[in-house]
Amino acid sequence: MTKHNKIGWAVALTGALYYGLLIYWQSDELAGSGRPYEAAVFGLIFSAFYLAYLLLCFQKDLPSGLKEMPVIGRYGKLLGWLTFATIAVWYVRPSAWGGYDEGVGFFLVGILLLGFGAAAILTSFMWEGEASSRLYALKRFVDVYPTITKPDRHVRFNEKMWTTTFVLIIYFAMTNVMLFGLSGQALDLFSGFRSIMAGASGTIMHLWNWTYRYRIDYHAIVCWSKNHPIGFVQQ
Repeated sequence: MTKHNKIGWAVALTGALYYGLLIYWQSDELAGSGRPYEAAVFGLIFSAFYLAYLLLCFQKDLPSGLKEMPVIGRYGKLLGWLTFATIAVWYVRPSAWGGYDEGVGFFLVGILLLGFGAAAILTSFMWEGEASSRLYALKRFVDVYPTITKPDRHVRFNEKMWTTTFVLIIYFAMTNVMLFGLSGQALDLFSGFRSIMAGASGTIMHLWNWTYRYRIDYHAIVCWSKNHPIGFVQQ
C-alpha cells in the first residue's frame, strides 16, 4: 500500500474556500455596523472554534479516563457538538426573544453544516497513513455514526414499498417548508437546489427537453421559410 502524506496546498485551499465563502456571505454585514456587523464577526469567530473542535474530534480519541465513563465515553463528542449547535440556535432565536433571526442561514447552514463538511475534507487531506483511501481518516466518526443493522428476518415487498412511500412523503414535506429567518436570496438558492433535485432544471432530463424543444422550433422555422420568400433561414 502507498503511504499517504499530508497535502498542504489542499488544506490551505479548502480553508481559504470555506472562510472565503463565509466572508462573502456576510460581506454586506461586515461593511455595515450595528447588530448585523456584530453577528457576522461573532459568526466568524464561532466558526473558528467550531472547526477546530471538529478537527480535534476527527483526529483524536477521548482520553482513556473519559472513555471509561458510562455516558461521556460514548457520547462525549456528540454532546460537545450539541453544545455548539445549541449556542448557534440560541443566537439566531426570534428577534422578539432578543435573538438575531436574520442569521439563521449563516449560522445553521454556513457554519454548522458546511463547517462539518469542511472539517471532514480537511481531515482527509491532513491524514497520514498506509490505507488504500484517505476516507479512513474519518474512521473515528464512522465508528460512532448511528447505523441500521441488517434485519434477521425476510423483509416483505409490501413493507419496503410502505417504507419508501413514507420516506418520499417526508422528503416532499421538507422541500416545501422554508427555513425560518432566511432572506429572499437564500430562499431562491434553496429553491434552485430543490428544482434540480426534482428534475426541473440542471439535469440531463432538462437538457434533453431543451434540445427537443429547440429541434421543434428549428423545424418550424424551416417549414415557415419554405413557404415565405422572406424567410430568414437559408435553405
